[in-house]
Amino acid sequence: TDYTKPINKIWKLEAGLKTSYTKTNNAANYLYTANNTTVVDYDKTNQFIYKENINAAYLNMSMEGKTLSMQAGLRFETTVADGHQLGNLVKPDSAFKRTYNSLFPTLYFSYKLDTAANNQIGLNYGRRIDRPYYQDLNPFYSPLDKFTYYVGNPFLRPAFTQSIEFSHTFKSKITTTLGYSWIKDDVSETIEIINGTYYSRPANIGKGTVKNISVNADLNLTKWLSTHVYMR
Repeated sequence: TDYTKPINKIWKLEAGLKTSYTKTNNAANYLYTANNTTVVDYDKTNQFIYKENINAAYLNMSMEGKTLSMQAGLRFETTVADGHQLGNLVKPDSAFKRTYNSLFPTLYFSYKLDTAANNQIGLNYGRRIDRPYYQDLNPFYSPLDKFTYYVGNPFLRPAFTQSIEFSHTFKSKITTTLGYSWIKDDVSETIEIINGTYYSRPANIGKGTVKNISVNADLNLTKWLSTHVYMR
């Protein structure tokens, strides 16, 4: 649900609420046959039930002036994750439940340097979240080949990225952008070797920064020919 309230000719207030609920039920059944007899392979057979509820609320203020435009927003999210690995005749049950809250601010500024708006500068900042894939949270051992298993990690945390960009636009045709972002708790693969068997498992071991520059241009070469150029 969203709510919009114009305060005056240039200022506007926006607010909203959002909720989502996801439930997955993944069953992997393994069988093996020996001497014309097929039985369940309980060492590999598993069933993983995962539930996730995300609730969010946001507030946003924006203004549109003759030379200056700006926007500032804040979103709050709370996540409840519940995973249950069902047991069988040889494997015990396992379960986890996790609740975490996050704030996501956004800022945006745009300023026209001249009355003809031939030159315009902009600045924006934001924070976002990348949640683990459901299958990466499943703690069961899944065979990939004779010597390799994939193992989920129920202790995975979401990864957070913050980014800031500064841009210059010339005559609404050529935009040059400088960007910088940093990532925390990025998910990467880990390898564990036990008695010659490889176990691949995701973990929050990654972090880093990204610096970039890009040019985006729409050019009219002739009356009948135009081109779009993007370089990064």
